[in-house]
Amino acid sequence: MTNYDIGNVLFYNLGGMNVKRTFRIICASVLILSMLFSVTYASSDNSVNRIIDIATDQKIIGPNAPILKIENDENDFYEIEKFKLKLENATWLDDDDFESGTFEENMNKDSYIYEFGEGTVGSSVYIEKRSDRTVKVEVYNVGHDNQIRIPLYTKPVGEGSMNVEVESYSHTISEVILTYAFSAHKDIIIYFNSESSFKDKEIGNIPGLKIEETVSGSFPNKEGTIQIKLQEGFKWVEPGYIHTDEFTGKKEVNIVDDNTLNIILDFSKKSNNYICRSVELRNAKIEAIDQVNNYEEKVAKITISSDDIDAIDTTKIWAAKHTKDKMIYHLEKDFSVEQKVGKVILDFKKLQLKNEYTVTDIVYEKEDYDWVVVKENEFEEVYESLDTQKKYKINNGKITIDKSLKSGKYILFSPELISKLKYKKMGLDDINLKFELTVDTQRKRNSSGSSGGGGSSKPKATISEKGNRASAKIDKRNMDTFIKESKGDSYINVPITTDKEEVELTLNSDTLKKVEKEIRMENKDLVMILKKDVLDNLKKDNEDVSIELNKKPMAESMSTLKSSKYSKIYTQVFKVDASKDIGRIPVIYNTKIKDKKMTNVFVLGKDNKLHFVPSKVEENSIKFEADKDKEYVIIEKNVSFNDLNSHWAKDAVESLASKNIISGFENGEFKPDDNLDRAQMATILVKTLGLDTFNEDNNKVFDDMDTTNWASEYVYLAKENELINGVGNNKFDPNGNLTGEQLIQCTINAYEKNNEKIEVTKEEIEEISSSSDWAKIAIAKAKKLGLEDNILEELSYKGNAKRSQAAAIISELIKD
Repeated sequence: MTNYDIGNVLFYNLGGMNVKRTFRIICASVLILSMLFSVTYASSDNSVNRIIDIATDQKIIGPNAPILKIENDENDFYEIEKFKLKLENATWLDDDDFESGTFEENMNKDSYIYEFGEGTVGSSVYIEKRSDRTVKVEVYNVGHDNQIRIPLYTKPVGEGSMNVEVESYSHTISEVILTYAFSAHKDIIIYFNSESSFKDKEIGNIPGLKIEETVSGSFPNKEGTIQIKLQEGFKWVEPGYIHTDEFTGKKEVNIVDDNTLNIILDFSKKSNNYICRSVELRNAKIEAIDQVNNYEEKVAKITISSDDIDAIDTTKIWAAKHTKDKMIYHLEKDFSVEQKVGKVILDFKKLQLKNEYTVTDIVYEKEDYDWVVVKENEFEEVYESLDTQKKYKINNGKITIDKSLKSGKYILFSPELISKLKYKKMGLDDINLKFELTVDTQRKRNSSGSSGGGGSSKPKATISEKGNRASAKIDKRNMDTFIKESKGDSYINVPITTDKEEVELTLNSDTLKKVEKEIRMENKDLVMILKKDVLDNLKKDNEDVSIELNKKPMAESMSTLKSSKYSKIYTQVFKVDASKDIGRIPVIYNTKIKDKKMTNVFVLGKDNKLHFVPSKVEENSIKFEADKDKEYVIIEKNVSFNDLNSHWAKDAVESLASKNIISGFENGEFKPDDNLDRAQMATILVKTLGLDTFNEDNNKVFDDMDTTNWASEYVYLAKENELINGVGNNKFDPNGNLTGEQLIQCTINAYEKNNEKIEVTKEEIEEISSSSDWAKIAIAKAKKLGLEDNILEELSYKGNAKRSQAAAIISELIKD
């Protein structure tokens, strides 16, 4: 019926009926109209007096519980109002949650009507529990602007917001959902509220140490102990005191021993509830047992732990900085400079870093600085591009610069030393070594082969050439000259100047008798090394030896390279060989490396594919160890993935991909956050160690890994080399996920395969938390080795490991 029709009915009836009946019809019509169009609700002002944070295992009870407030601000409440309160992510408390009385008794006792202005309180509120999540409320005679106040005595069901919904029977109370609490797992943060430092022979006052809940209820409701351990080299002198307004019970601080301090508190006695409480250690004092050496600063670290408080994970933080007073340094130096053929030698009689407290001998103590030589007028320019500069070390009191220098003024400086000392406001004159060099042009002529002037000629090997082959030999006299020329160096350099593609150096046992250091055969940019221990064994057995470098073009191998996508091929394919079984032969390729991260050494495997060879890449060279009669090449391969642009593991993933250890998908993605499965992990480990390069075996070792499976060879090799185990019942579960702690265990297995075992202490193992007991040794080893540092924040020990996390940790494993 339309409004027009209703109007006609009313008009018709009004025209033919008495007034009393007409009035009845009007009332009925108004009621019909109100039902047809809308129901008008009151807009009561509903709110809660506070929103709290609470642990998931805590109860909300007592005077500081949030209170639901429903205000009759339109003065249209009925004499009796009825409504429901429904909970989300929470339940009402049970009878046994109260010290006395039932739930309903306590709710009725603590609920009331507040009368504004008069400040009086009425108690005409009656609550009936209908279910764990619902109560029915009846209130009587709520006046204008009065409030119904109901405590929300509840407990959380899970993490997240805890809400209460008001549902009115009469529609005079606004129906609304209100958040009154947030529940979360227990959490405590620990931090210093300021910074502090102290000097030698001083007692340091560490700043206030704050131990604070971020979720109410994270401290236990009982007495507990917090242990604070100082690192070695420092000791506790005064325990300080505990400051807190939120706990009123026992508060003690005791020094247990030089390194250990205990905080003991009764957390059950609180001044109030449902706030995030904290305690603060104040005025604790420490002292350095060991003085600071040289120019260094030492940070005093503390480890906080508790067996009584689950929310406190073992945490290490800085407590204070230990420094020297008036740390002003200068270099005392006394050295000579000698220009030789193709090199400059700086011979140090004295090089000491001094201040009023200490003297550090840089030449003979364990200070392993890099040094750079530059013309004095080019210092500023060079200092801005240190990554591209050649670095030198002090060896046996000398620095040998392996190139000739023109006459002029030079500076020898250590970038690391400057970096450490620059904040001490030192001038460059205080830490640089300046020298002036005048080249002896007469000697230069003599050294280049002139017969006059009395200069000594550069030693040469006797070379015979035939076809594409050059054979070099060194007799006793020439060896004596080589040894004399190499004085001050750690090796004997034997340059073989030839353009032949096959180069061989032969050394007989008599020639080797006087040799006491390694021999390097250098042909243009490639260097092969006979190590000292190899030479010692040859001398002992009175055997001759020859080593060979073959750079003859290998058509099939080079064809493989040219068909592949590489940014730069540094060398053609080459081989090294030796007449004796002398193990792997160290090789150095001297050239300017454009991209260190993407440049690698590869060997052609049995499958005629390139396999990664571990190497050390520097600015001007790349070093690796080669097996006899294998084909090697040095390549720059740039790899990128379209889903890694801002990913934290981008560099690690791209670096491993450039080594052919990992790969992406056909759509150009790597999918870094996909779970890592067990077959993928076995493949990565085997490729990283190169175990598949020349392997001929592929045996079935697990019932669920047929030899036709794509990963069967990798799983077989990983199992045979004890890198990864099965899951039981002779199963491997290749598609199963790998956890974070399993990833770390596998990585340590791989590292210790080619390196010494990592030793860890009982204390280092006990520091590990949140992991399975079986994994703690491997995690402690990872921390000691530094493997885990780059991914610690991303890795969950018991959660599933991601593809990106595997890339990051394996990159650390094979890092230079």
